[in-house]
Amino acid sequence: MGINSRRSGGKEDFDFDRVSLGNDVVLFANAGAPTDGTDGTGVGIAGPGSICLSYDTDLKAYINGGTKASPLWKLVTSAT
Repeated sequence: MGINSRRSGGKEDFDFDRVSLGNDVVLFANAGAPTDGTDGTGVGIAGPGSICLSYDTDLKAYINGGTKASPLWKLVTSAT
């Protein structure tokens, strides 16, 4: 599961649940570690400061230190 968006009827529809914290900052869960770059996790959705919680075997939290156009996910903490 990723967080890619798709347009439907003039509004975006997402493949995941997320919480918007304002100013393009979102909090969301992802199966596995997020990927970086222009084809990475959260492109066009997750601005700087957004948080991704991986919920599969690694149980880690990541913060976007890049941009909304090219996220750069940095490990914040691990529950394992």
